[in-house]
Amino acid sequence: MTPQRPIPVRALFTHGCVALALVALSVAPLPLGADDPDPFPQRIERAIGDRTVKLVRTGKAVRKQLGFKVYDVASYLQEGARARTAEELSAAPHAKQLHLIFVMTVPGDDMAITFESTMRKNYPAPAFAKELQQLLDQVRKSSARKGDRMLITHIPDKGMHYRFQGKSDVQELLIPNPAFSRAVWDNYFGEYNCGENVKIGLTAELVR
Repeated sequence: MTPQRPIPVRALFTHGCVALALVALSVAPLPLGADDPDPFPQRIERAIGDRTVKLVRTGKAVRKQLGFKVYDVASYLQEGARARTAEELSAAPHAKQLHLIFVMTVPGDDMAITFESTMRKNYPAPAFAKELQQLLDQVRKSSARKGDRMLITHIPDKGMHYRFQGKSDVQELLIPNPAFSRAVWDNYFGEYNCGENVKIGLTAELVR
């Protein structure tokens, strides 16, 4: 196979969106690896906050840019919770998660830049200024490499939990503002998002 010339990472995120993760409350790590046959099972159980929650997959997608696969992503919502549209899913106050598995190296600085760019299209400054800065500072600490994971969790009535699980380190952060979770979910499900193909894929399994 003829080797291909690397594409600058920043060029792969012109419409940008790379998710982020947070903790101070318990959110169970992901047991499956990136090479498992089904890294995104249809149903899972996770420790979220102070209880174990059953979650159902609402869809999965592949984030691509310039023909290159950047990461796989899946969306989960608490079993029994009602959401029929992308907007309802984003606004749902129930336990929910976004799971990302990277297949390309993405520097932390680039992840932070592209994430902020998308969020600010939906929520212009100064909305969530403190919360966004906390998250961006955390994201910049690690570069995502092939097989690395990000897990974003909405903890009802508590806030958003961010977890980056690399091969040699784990980064976690809890942002105690439930409204900020909605802003983060809108990076995937809002008017401005990571891409309509990703949005459609992540809502493909919702019960209409």
